[in-house]
Amino acid sequence: MELTRQRELLERIIGFQNSGSDPMADAVMTQPADRYVRADHFQREQSVLFSSLPLVVGASDDVRSPGDFFADDLSGRPLLIVRGDDGVLRGFHNSCGHRGASVESRDTGCSRRFTCPYHAWSYDNLGVLVSIPNDDGFADLDRSTRSLVELPVEERHGLVWAVPNAGPNETIDVGSFLGWGFAPFTGGVLSYIDMVGTKDFVAECEKLAQECGPRFAPPALLRDMAAKGKGFYQ
Repeated sequence: MELTRQRELLERIIGFQNSGSDPMADAVMTQPADRYVRADHFQREQSVLFSSLPLVVGASDDVRSPGDFFADDLSGRPLLIVRGDDGVLRGFHNSCGHRGASVESRDTGCSRRFTCPYHAWSYDNLGVLVSIPNDDGFADLDRSTRSLVELPVEERHGLVWAVPNAGPNETIDVGSFLGWGFAPFTGGVLSYIDMVGTKDFVAECEKLAQECGPRFAPPALLRDMAAKGKGFYQ
């Protein structure tokens, strides 16, 4: 969407908010019922909305420490999100470079190695193939070509974003994807939740609650969320 159009829409939204009125269409709008049941329409949604665009796949708080990981397949593609021993968060296709089996079956955990249950090919948490048992038949294999296939991920506003269907060398730019209209909010509420962990969660959220006023969630609720180890967006 062009910047001029984004500004126009944002000004309209603010205008409606200030006036206490709701935006209404010029006429009653109808939506064909088959949009909700057609298989081809669902496939287009999966292909465009849940595969080719930046998608929230988890919370940064779930992968704070080296080795922390979570698996996700809501996009229809099995993903493995892991923070490496070098502290860098990476995303991979959860698929072994040998026969394609998943190298991690758990939903979440902490590990330095991911091992395929088929022939026990093992990868470190940087995605590098480090072990092939009984590798006599793979003497000429260039192991660097069989690392886990990486996909672009980005941490922003306490969330982990990924492009599940990204091709080789593709990048991710969540800031551009969210667009100019989102920018005014990034310096306020969202600035508090970039990499906010459980340890500092209560203090940060109570400070935010005081600044935002009574419409914000009460501190008692925030304490309960923190005690359960939940991130802001959860």
